[in-house]
Amino acid sequence: MGIALGLLAAFFQSLSYLCSRHFLKKHQGESLKLLVLSHIAMGIASFIILPFLWDSSAPEFSVYVFPLICCSLFYFVGQTLFVLALKQTEASRLSPLLGLKVCFIAFISISFLDASYSPLQWIAVAATVSAGVLLNWSGKPPPLKSLVFILGACLCYSISDINIKLLVNTLNLDSMYQGTLLSVCMTYCLCGALSAPVWAFTFKKSDARLAVDALPFAGVWYLSMFALFSCFGMISVLLGNIVQSTRGIISILVAFAVAAMGYEHLERKIPGSLFARRIFAAVLMLAAIILFSYG
Repeated sequence: MGIALGLLAAFFQSLSYLCSRHFLKKHQGESLKLLVLSHIAMGIASFIILPFLWDSSAPEFSVYVFPLICCSLFYFVGQTLFVLALKQTEASRLSPLLGLKVCFIAFISISFLDASYSPLQWIAVAATVSAGVLLNWSGKPPPLKSLVFILGACLCYSISDINIKLLVNTLNLDSMYQGTLLSVCMTYCLCGALSAPVWAFTFKKSDARLAVDALPFAGVWYLSMFALFSCFGMISVLLGNIVQSTRGIISILVAFAVAAMGYEHLERKIPGSLFARRIFAAVLMLAAIILFSYG
């Protein structure tokens, strides 16, 4: 179930990248407003849902405030960096590189959380990274600025993911699903609060159209987070991220379908040889999931 939820999260994230690309093509240079408006929308939704999920058995706020702040803050910075990277190149070329998160998570876990991994699990990590590089290799590397932004995003996302697991474990509610949903709502209430001051200083009346156009990204991303938090509640953060690395394959399949339908302003058509190479990378990614689980 944890792996299935991770795959579902990867699917929704792939759709959200396409939504963000569509927004940025329609509204040139408005990446900050996409980030702010979408997180305000998710914050409002979380504020409405939160009372229905609250459990009187939850620990005091001081017990889980640190993982909550770290989860929200590092996620917000990572999301900002990823949106900036999307301004430079297509989502289908960037999302596979998020598979590099498994390296960051592995080394952070070993260095600070006393984690250890078997040789098979290290092979799985290497296979995931190799698949991510293979998925992105198309003869022409992404712009250097995009690579810098995406590596920064990987680091921030990794720290956020580790704190998602800590947050869910610290809440320790009888129902794991309730705990994960509560974690999502608290996290996005905080992200919405971080976005509000930016909105107050930058919002113009003409931005009402932007707010509407940001809703598809906000809705799809919000769904992906419910699945992702539940995934991390059931399996380890590293395995969850290896499963999440399939988002690169899903993004490529979505991009192939979108380009075939004629929407080449969002994604370009790719030659058959490149598509075959990416299918091989998909098989390598599947092997990594099996190896890590077995190891």
